[in-house]
Amino acid sequence: MPRPHLLPEQIGLVVEVTSSSNAHNDRRPVLGRRVKPTKWSGYARTGVPYYVLVDRDPRNPGITLFGEPDRKEGSYAVLGEWKFGDQVRLPNPFGFDFRTSTWKPRTA
Repeated sequence: MPRPHLLPEQIGLVVEVTSSSNAHNDRRPVLGRRVKPTKWSGYARTGVPYYVLVDRDPRNPGITLFGEPDRKEGSYAVLGEWKFGDQVRLPNPFGFDFRTSTWKPRTA
């Protein structure tokens, strides 16, 4: 019987696009008094190989490719960073480019 969901080992890439209401859940955990897990750290802990964050925050918009997950630490290495307007190149096994020339930060 097929499962109604994907298992982490079946996922090669996750893409998250931030919104004003939950962007903190998509980014790296913020160090402070208490570090709360985020989707970013959860994907790393489960071993998802690549995570693309499209951050629409008007203060610092951009695209970040994370990879090489450290399952124990729940963290990723930064493999690439781009600004809106750049052409983004994803490495193999994806091996494709996409343009972001029409992408805009979220309005305040």
